[in-house]
Amino acid sequence: MVRFVVCLAVTMFLASAYFMYAGVMLPLTAIQKAPDPLPSLSSTDYRPPVLSEAAEQYFPDLDWVNSENLETFESQTQDLMLFTQHTKRVFVSGQTGSGEDDGRTVEMSPVAVLWKDPRNPDARPFRLIADRALVRFQNRFFDEALELSNSRPGRVVWASLEGTVHIDGPDGLVIDGQQFILSEQSAQLYSDRPIRFRYGPTANDQTEFSGSSDQIAIHLMTDDAPLLGKDLPQVSGVHSLILRKNVLINTTFVSDGKREQAKIACDGPFEYDFQRRFASFESDVVVDHLVPNGQKFDRQQLHCQRLEIDLEPELASEVEKLNSETSDSGTLQLDNLTFRRLQAFNTTRRLGGRITPVQLSSDEHQVQGTMSQLIYDALTRTAVMLDEQGVIVRQNETTFRCPRIKLTHTDGNDLETIECLGPGELMVTTESFGQTPVRAKWDQAVNVLPEASTNFHIVELNGNAEFTIPKTDDPKAGALSQVGIAADQLKVWVDFKKAESLQNSDSLLKSRLPVSRAQAVGNVAMVSRDAIIERAQTIDVRITHSEESHEVADSDSPSRPQKNSRGNKSEEEVANPLRVAAQSITVHLEHNSLDGKVDVRKVDGRGDVVMTHQPEPNESLQELGGENPIVMSGVRVVAHRDRHQNEYVTLLGQLDDRGAVTEPAMISFGATRIGGANLAFDRTGNTISILGPGKLRVPVSKSLEGKELDTPGMMEVVWQERMTFDGETARFFDSIRCSFDNHGENLTSLNCENLSVRLTDQIRFDKGTKDSDSVELHSIHATQLVEFESYEFLKNQLIGVRKGQLDDFILDQSADRFTGRGPGQFHIWSYGNSMKLAPDGKAEANRPIQANEEQSWRYSTIEFSGVINGKITDRSASLENQRIEILSAPVEQAHIKFHRDEISSGRPQAANAVWLGCRNLRINQKSFGDKDYWELFAREATELEGERFRAVADELSFDERMGRFVLRGIGREATLYFQEAPGTQFRPSSHQLIEFIPKRRSVTVDGSTGVGG
Repeated sequence: MVRFVVCLAVTMFLASAYFMYAGVMLPLTAIQKAPDPLPSLSSTDYRPPVLSEAAEQYFPDLDWVNSENLETFESQTQDLMLFTQHTKRVFVSGQTGSGEDDGRTVEMSPVAVLWKDPRNPDARPFRLIADRALVRFQNRFFDEALELSNSRPGRVVWASLEGTVHIDGPDGLVIDGQQFILSEQSAQLYSDRPIRFRYGPTANDQTEFSGSSDQIAIHLMTDDAPLLGKDLPQVSGVHSLILRKNVLINTTFVSDGKREQAKIACDGPFEYDFQRRFASFESDVVVDHLVPNGQKFDRQQLHCQRLEIDLEPELASEVEKLNSETSDSGTLQLDNLTFRRLQAFNTTRRLGGRITPVQLSSDEHQVQGTMSQLIYDALTRTAVMLDEQGVIVRQNETTFRCPRIKLTHTDGNDLETIECLGPGELMVTTESFGQTPVRAKWDQAVNVLPEASTNFHIVELNGNAEFTIPKTDDPKAGALSQVGIAADQLKVWVDFKKAESLQNSDSLLKSRLPVSRAQAVGNVAMVSRDAIIERAQTIDVRITHSEESHEVADSDSPSRPQKNSRGNKSEEEVANPLRVAAQSITVHLEHNSLDGKVDVRKVDGRGDVVMTHQPEPNESLQELGGENPIVMSGVRVVAHRDRHQNEYVTLLGQLDDRGAVTEPAMISFGATRIGGANLAFDRTGNTISILGPGKLRVPVSKSLEGKELDTPGMMEVVWQERMTFDGETARFFDSIRCSFDNHGENLTSLNCENLSVRLTDQIRFDKGTKDSDSVELHSIHATQLVEFESYEFLKNQLIGVRKGQLDDFILDQSADRFTGRGPGQFHIWSYGNSMKLAPDGKAEANRPIQANEEQSWRYSTIEFSGVINGKITDRSASLENQRIEILSAPVEQAHIKFHRDEISSGRPQAANAVWLGCRNLRINQKSFGDKDYWELFAREATELEGERFRAVADELSFDERMGRFVLRGIGREATLYFQEAPGTQFRPSSHQLIEFIPKRRSVTVDGSTGVGG
């Protein structure tokens, strides 16, 4: 628009100035340039042939020029010819100044002048036709008769073309008006009557001009060495041209092969200063430009109260040429000037002038601009729009507001830079977003700079910049729907040529987007339908283009949620967006112009990353902290979504130079936490995997023994190689340590090389499980080098320790069982249940064995070569068809072991030590009062050994509460060997059934009771 205004204004006012000077002043004053003495005007019937030919050729429309009664004049060079019917002296007083003018004024009526420009002899000559011409000379040169011959009138000091005046000339020049006056005293050539003019086309330019004005004035410069010679007015040049009222200039010109129309109109005045090369249009200035567009015209318009234009010579050599030509011929070479500067104002120069905003508009681009001042500098190719209340630019549904807008363009008139200073905003209102507009705001500035080697410009919004896209129900909008972002600085990479070709949102989404990148820098926060960026220093959005057609197929896997018909997530799935905090975030968007959709493909966050997601109400998460959001954290996060809308998230932790994890990546929901160096989360597939070492912490509702806990305990798993978790089963590999903490009452740990932990129901991270009231531990399966230990406390006092080694271990709480595969062994230290096997003389028949008054530790161990199966709640276990050994003895403290060969050592603990060996074994733990007691039943190759007894039997049972052994023989007798005192001889006793209570020295055989020894 600025380019058009500049071109149009310059050419039109220059043409009008040249018309008046060359068409009026030169022909009028050139009459007196004939050499002295002047010949007399001829009024006879004879005319030189050249005059007759000129009259017939150039004035065929004037009958009086071709009449017989005609006075003529021809200069010696034949450049000037004058025709008139009447010449007479005029006695005039006071018309052009004070004093008498008698004998100095000549009247010619009517008058026709033909002037051929000696510099361009082949061009059409100028014609001047007027009803009457009055010419006043410097000196009085007649009294009674008018004699021009041998007179000395001096120079012309005043002249008037009166009545109807017509001027035409080469290149289509036409000027029509009335009462043109030339005055040396006022140094003006002027007319107070309306004029019309027309010019063009020329041989070198197809541009045509026409126009009108109510008044015209050409201000002249006077000098003792006049430009026109000593016999003409003392004029050294033209100072200024003024069209005073109701100025109208029309033009048609050719641009890009099409003829366009334009006009400039103003109330006036229009003024051009030839010395300053400065032009101005005043009061209600309107510039209209009509561009053909098919069967109609598009309008471009500038409306202001004052329009100023500055010119300058093209080159120094042209200035020299201008000076030389004006001094030689008295003409102005305006075609050697070029445009320099334009200014449009909202008020006139006169005080008290009305104030209306400067307005720019374009039908073609649907642009309207409102401001108080417009400045354009051709040298720097810069346009500046100013308004303290805010420059307003509207295009279709877009509104832009800022106090100062500065634009620069290239030599090819392509946009180069934009600078907007001061707070402003941009708003876009479309039907898709209802009444809420897309909005951008800033406090400081907007800068638009070209990006090297691309067609894109970088748009920078500085100072508390904000950008908001409201929610829309259009599924094609995808990632473009419901977005709000704020930062110290926002940057957007825009292809303006591409953006200009897109007129509406439909064509925008169905075409290659004119935006390739967007960046937010400093104190960044962002809200979108899918994600909320709560904290970041940088957000970088990259947009790629795709034209691939793809169908979204529903997955048959039960772990993946079903998609809707468009492949997008349902409203329920995006009801709770992902919340993200990081130092820097890169977002990759993919725009498919085939279906018009924009989708998020990848999000890459770096530095102190925290991602939070609040899933829908989810019963499966209640026991695991389901009321709390899912939180993912690390030093880097990469979230990826494929074209089937499957979502994957990778979290990275911090490693030191040796590869050790110093700051793990972590995902947590409530008290449940999973962390490691490299954590991958398939949100759609509902899986989590960690490559490398990591840790899992999850609350459990039952103890390992199956006891319901008042508040959930905590299970923790640490591994070294990798882990996978599908929401139901977690698998761990390499150097695993699994521990359980029942609020300090029971601490249990399990070490192995491979571990599988299964929950009773699958946890859905994005959708609830409706057929389960809570999530509990289903089973634990440990393999390869399985080791475990357990610590039991009572009011912070250690009362039990259990350790064991197995090759394979399964704890299945859902089936209330456990299985261990040997070879294996268990070591058990218990406090406060130390029974007496040696007699002390205090035992009473048929009463339970009482523990010592002083509490002590007892050590028990079991070794086996096969499989151990047990029931958790029954606290029972069975071992079959394998080698089994059990040893139990009192010890001084926990972790001290007792060995079988110590039974005969004579140590004090040996008196209450016992060893049992067999092939089959069943173990039960019973409770009586506040005490727990063991019951054992052993079969096949059963052996029993104590400090003072030995026994062999086919079957053996032991009741710890009663301190009683029962030996049975099947097909052969059971044998008991008993000592009266250590070191004495064993006495055997063989029977089918032997009941033996060592502490009471009570033996019952086949129903008969007695005491050995």
